[in-house]
Amino acid sequence: QFWLRAGIAANVAGVVMAVLAALPGFLDWALGIPSQHPAKATGLRHMICNVAALVLFIIALIVEAGKWSATQPSAVAPLILSLLGVILTVAAGFYGWTLIQDHHVGIAESVAEMPAPADNQTTAKPARGTSRA
Repeated sequence: QFWLRAGIAANVAGVVMAVLAALPGFLDWALGIPSQHPAKATGLRHMICNVAALVLFIIALIVEAGKWSATQPSAVAPLILSLLGVILTVAAGFYGWTLIQDHHVGIAESVAEMPAPADNQTTAKPARGTSRA
């Protein structure tokens, strides 16, 4: 029973944290990425995989929570749901990596990495969020 209860508690914590992470992630996707940018579609795939995984983990939690006091609970359905949730989470991680690595979402370029200004000025503008001292 210890491992059953530990698994249920871990699932509750994971679901709560996933919901908390989804809120700023959705705002970043909805407000921070221009609608015609390729990162918008990648972000949508990232979100769909994460939300689908979250739904599977919630279903597994509902199924398991009813077995809190059971002496010999069956773990087949929650195990399958959790495995599918992990697979979707890995896929979401791939799309999240793509957002950062390929689309540079959330990354401010340093002054040295920025392209030279078009008007042949010798000074580059500082990256967003930085200031010149």
